[in-house]
Amino acid sequence: MPSVIELADLPDLPKIEDPARLMAMAHRGQALDDVIDDRAARLTRNPSDTAAMMDLALVLQFYGRRDEALAFQRQALARARLFADTAPAEQGIRVLLFTAPGDLAVNMPIELLLRAGSARLVRLYLRADGALPTRVPDHDVAVVAISEFDATRDILDRLAGIAARWPRPVLNDPARIRALARDTLPDLLRGIPGLHVPETWRMKRDEIPRRAAASDVPGGAFPLICRPIDSHGGKGLARLANPGALAAHVAAIDAEHFFVAPLVDYRSTDGLYRKFRIALIDGEPHLCHLAISDRWMVSYMGAGMDRDGAKRDEEARAMREFGHGFGARHGGALRALAERIGLDYVVLDCAETRTGELLLFEADNAAAVHDLDPPELFPYKGPHMARVFDAFAALLGKVAARPPQRNP
Repeated sequence: MPSVIELADLPDLPKIEDPARLMAMAHRGQALDDVIDDRAARLTRNPSDTAAMMDLALVLQFYGRRDEALAFQRQALARARLFADTAPAEQGIRVLLFTAPGDLAVNMPIELLLRAGSARLVRLYLRADGALPTRVPDHDVAVVAISEFDATRDILDRLAGIAARWPRPVLNDPARIRALARDTLPDLLRGIPGLHVPETWRMKRDEIPRRAAASDVPGGAFPLICRPIDSHGGKGLARLANPGALAAHVAAIDAEHFFVAPLVDYRSTDGLYRKFRIALIDGEPHLCHLAISDRWMVSYMGAGMDRDGAKRDEEARAMREFGHGFGARHGGALRALAERIGLDYVVLDCAETRTGELLLFEADNAAAVHDLDPPELFPYKGPHMARVFDAFAALLGKVAARPPQRNP
């Protein structure tokens, strides 16, 4: 890190399209072909248009064109490291985001948490081995938007030193984000009453068949779940009943390392699985969605919430009653968990075991929290999520008021 970071007025930064607008369009199923055509035309006119490259890097991911998207991102980041909003708010808190190269899962989609016009965002892309710029736009608060992945660990390690000397207050400690890895989180949270975090083992491809055959696996027995390292959203995740099935699953996936964990049957008495997404904002829990499914691998998009009024009614009730329902039942575990994790902002995917414990699947600072679902189907979400967004805005203001660390 340079000995001094100069906070400057940099009006000529490349300006990218508002990611929240593009994400909202993709979520609603709106075509983004016009955006792709426009940015491609801009690059024809100006092959060095880094903002057009970054817009394509985002939009192409919505079409499943990940490799092509990341190629545009690499081209852009070879030329520029700082990117501003296309139409920044004239007022509002000034936020500098520490971000990392990669796909949508790598960085916190903070835009979805912010009310329109409430913040001015600038993204600073970091690399583990790249020099920092000596000048950055002045800002009120910096936010570590980078999630924990094997691919980001070196960046987070480097950022820990940078954040400790940054000239403005920083939201979220990079070293604590590092501790959210699936295989280290159980140790971090061990012993909290009322909380169950399944043991998760990191295994190499070539050792899995041997250890599975010897029953040297988490929990000592099947069924197990297995996923490649750095996967999210259920990609490559499978439920496996025996050593042969585990070996076959690993053989079919192009990855060298995997997470293996015991399957926890958390079905409710009606046979359905319920997964809660909770944002811990300044230590306080806020329910962001409840996914209800007849499948063990639950995702909100795949749970059919938009097709089932009874499920939506239950989610609305869970949001109304969270403070004296789920949140109250697991209040002690959530408070202890928040203290152990020690982050200003983190998102939990969790459930309830059959014995009434809080079952934690994952803690991630970059999980999506939003109100993009159609209000005609989810009328209860807008008012509820507005309170979540207000809590996050208050957190930004609180962190901005802290003195910077300025450690030597």
